[in-house]
Amino acid sequence: MRRILPAIALLFSAYTTVAQNGLENLIVEKYYISEPNDTNANIDGGVLPLGSVTYRLYADMLQV
Repeated sequence: MRRILPAIALLFSAYTTVAQNGLENLIVEKYYISEPNDTNANIDGGVLPLGSVTYRLYADMLQV
């Protein structure tokens, strides 16, 4: 049991280093600004303040 845990940790760390190829750019886009109709309370999210901004984030990754 004592030898298995370090082997699993080493294997996991090798997997995560291979999975990360790099980040070239991060693109931020203003997607939506809430309107008066969005301020009503709903079951899922509650009350959204007027003028709240939703952004989209795009991660431009290096090619493999």
